[in-house]
Amino acid sequence: MQPTVSPTSHVNQKRPLQKGANDHVSDQTRMVAFETRDLALSPTVQPKVLVVEDDAAIARAYVRAGRASGYEVIATSNGRDAIELAVSEKPHAIILDIGLPGLDGRDVMVMFNSMGITANTVVVIVSGHDQQHDRVAGLRLGAHDYETKPVRADLLFSKVGRLLEKMRAGAI
Repeated sequence: MQPTVSPTSHVNQKRPLQKGANDHVSDQTRMVAFETRDLALSPTVQPKVLVVEDDAAIARAYVRAGRASGYEVIATSNGRDAIELAVSEKPHAIILDIGLPGLDGRDVMVMFNSMGITANTVVVIVSGHDQQHDRVAGLRLGAHDYETKPVRADLLFSKVGRLLEKMRAGAI
């Protein structure tokens, strides 16, 4: 089992998503889960961000920066839990590392797209892969932005905030 960083910044053990665990859920049901989520954030709604990062130190930095910026932050270190948390928690934004163990970030993006998650959720890929073709591939997968590591966590959350504003305004 992979450790995850919880909203209270301590490490939890998450149960990995079992192969076929969601086979009973139809594609239409998966789509509805994201079509019905209200993106209209008001000042009383704390935006929720899912951080998917396998480096514990980086994940902790993202969690701290996100909370300091006023976000509710949940985190996991692997792709299978990312899919499970995206469905159950319905985050407004996802920060996704590409180089994850097991189910990597590219596979996670394919799943997010097939489940309708990227239609109503800002996704920012953060990766150590810094070639132009890596950026293009990440954006073609449906990410709203692609940042190269190392990236300052506070600036990353500023970017997430701007992208959320654009999504609320219908600009993306």
